[in-house]
Amino acid sequence: DLGHLVLATGRYQQQIDFYEQVLRFKRTDSLIIPGINAEAMFLRVNERHHSLAIVDMPPTHGPRLHHILLEVSSLDEVGFAYTRAKAAGAHILIDLGRHVNDNMFSFYVLTPSGWSVEIGWGGIQIDDETWHVTHYPTNSSWGHEFHMPPAFNASK
Repeated sequence: DLGHLVLATGRYQQQIDFYEQVLRFKRTDSLIIPGINAEAMFLRVNERHHSLAIVDMPPTHGPRLHHILLEVSSLDEVGFAYTRAKAAGAHILIDLGRHVNDNMFSFYVLTPSGWSVEIGWGGIQIDDETWHVTHYPTNSSWGHEFHMPPAFNASK
């Protein structure tokens, strides 16, 4: 299933305002991405923890689309996809780990276009009656080690 997409922007608050005020997305939580010290806001339109995340990271190099999540139906499917990606020589941008806010177990693989695909399983569902918006000082409970991509040549 298509889980969510994440957009990088230099117009962070304007993007959040647009999705909350115009399209009526609901705020789930926010966090700080270590290493780049960028804030990310997570928004939803249904029970999924988030359908969209906005990252305060001006896209000076590369696309505004940061990544999409493809959510699979089992932990083993994440492992199978990870094994296939490594065997094919794809660049694993962010290694296996678990996110602190949505509990997703995942990894990220870099596409030839310069954005990544997150393959994950186990994300939580939100109950609007009991959910409390939280701010986290990090993005992962464990794992998710970042691996610098090779130089990206847009002309290829």
